[in-house]
Amino acid sequence: MLTFVTSINKKYWDEGSRTNIASWLKFFPKDCQILIFEENRIPDKFNDPRLKWLDLNKECPELLTFAERYKDNPHYNGEKTKKLREKFRWNAIKFAHKTFPLFRAKEIVGKGQLIWLDADVLAIRPLTPVFVGKMCPPSKAVSYLGRPSTWSECGFVYYNLNIQEGHDFLDMFKEYYTVDGMLDDLRETHDSFVFDQVRVNFPQEKQNMLLDINAHSQTNKHPFHESLLRECLTHHKGSNKTRKQLKFLKRYNLNELRY
Repeated sequence: MLTFVTSINKKYWDEGSRTNIASWLKFFPKDCQILIFEENRIPDKFNDPRLKWLDLNKECPELLTFAERYKDNPHYNGEKTKKLREKFRWNAIKFAHKTFPLFRAKEIVGKGQLIWLDADVLAIRPLTPVFVGKMCPPSKAVSYLGRPSTWSECGFVYYNLNIQEGHDFLDMFKEYYTVDGMLDDLRETHDSFVFDQVRVNFPQEKQNMLLDINAHSQTNKHPFHESLLRECLTHHKGSNKTRKQLKFLKRYNLNELRY
């Protein structure tokens, strides 16, 4: 089965993720499932058989332990610099709200195709079997969005749980968050930087099982809009997310999805 997983809080929901999830329900396959880990109670949830709403704090107690353990550590809590635009580089606690739901999703589904998708991603066209096959080949353990000279973009990552190497990659990823000190020596602690540490340290003989679906790019520009993902998905990162979302809703005649 094809499973999408994301995490969300009420602030993000109110600021546009509700519209994004509506687009997923419009364009994602009818036989997929969508796991949404909610940090706060979302009062106006959608009711669709593909959706499974999960309480993030109950499902991911290791996240609470992690956040409490490192709450005063600037290498983990975003306070290593006073530059607002740079704080994310050392904010492992914030981005652990992505990684621990991902690790929990692996336990829940056990097998199949697992795709992490940020909740600020808007679907603009149907995700056909051909599109999914290109992004998520069954012979690969992981598909990701690399960039030539900076960290990968982890708003979309595919993990193949039908083969052992997909499980192995996620297990290595989780160790960085559950083994004391593993993040201490990293230059940065956001999830994309940690993902790349797992990727480059994955066994050399298995590197060919990792697929960079943005490998052709010669630029560090946002891979969603440089790679084949642009056929079906857009990603509204950073500031002015609402404005960016409205632009694409208008461009693709999807204003009926707006909340």
